[in-house]
Amino acid sequence: MEKNLKYYSEITYSILNCETQYLSNKKIIYQLFFESNTSNFRNIINNRIVHIDSYYSTQMSKRLYGIDDLVDELTFYSDEFLKVQTKEFLRNPTEMGIINSLLEKNYGINKSGKPFGKSISLISKYLHFLTSGNFPIYDRLVIDSYKFLEKKNLILTTTSINNVNYFECIKKVNLSTGINNYEKLDNLFWLIGKIRNNSFASLLNKRDYLKLIKIKELDFDLKKNKKTSKSKKR
Repeated sequence: MEKNLKYYSEITYSILNCETQYLSNKKIIYQLFFESNTSNFRNIINNRIVHIDSYYSTQMSKRLYGIDDLVDELTFYSDEFLKVQTKEFLRNPTEMGIINSLLEKNYGINKSGKPFGKSISLISKYLHFLTSGNFPIYDRLVIDSYKFLEKKNLILTTTSINNVNYFECIKKVNLSTGINNYEKLDNLFWLIGKIRNNSFASLLNKRDYLKLIKIKELDFDLKKNKKTSKSKKR
C-alpha cells in the first residue's frame, strides 16, 4: 500500500511545480540561498529568515527579538558546514549534534520577558531550502496528513508520529515508500492537508482562484435551492 504513495508523490510534485503560487514563493526563497557573501553573511541570513517566515506563516516575527536570536545563532555556521550537519542529523535524528541543538533552543521572548519557545518549523524550512530540498520540513499540516494516511493504512508504522519522533518517522516513510525525496514527500503531505482543509490559494493563481469561488458559490446555491424545493413539497 505504501508504494502507491510514490506514484501520488510524483503527481503532487508535478502539480505544485507548475505555475502555482507555491512555486513562485519557492523560487523567490531559493534565490536568497544562492547568495553567499561572507562579508554580509548576517544580512543574508536575516533576509532568508524574514522571507521564509512571511511566506510560510511561521509567526517568528510576532515574537520579540525572535528573528534576531535565530539569525545570531545561524551566523555561527557557514552554509557548507550546516549542509554537512544536516546529513549527519538524518543518519540518526536522535543523536545530539548541531542540528538537534538548533531545534531544541528557544528563540525570542514574550512581553513578560520569558522565553517564547522553540522554532522547529522555521528552522526545518531554512534547512530544507539550504539543502535544496534534502531536509524534511516540520509542519502541523504534515503531521495531520501523516496521521490521516496512517488511519487509511497507506502508511504502515509501529508508532504514531509526534513532536519527539517526527524526523525519525518522516525518514522511515521516505524510505519505506520508495519516494526517497524529502521535497516530494513534503509536497504530498502538504497538498493532502490543503485539500482536506479546503485551502487552495497557494495552488492557484488569482484568476483561477476567483473562478473556483464562483463554482463553489454555484454549488452552494444549487444545494440551497434543492433544500427549499424539498421543504415546499412537504
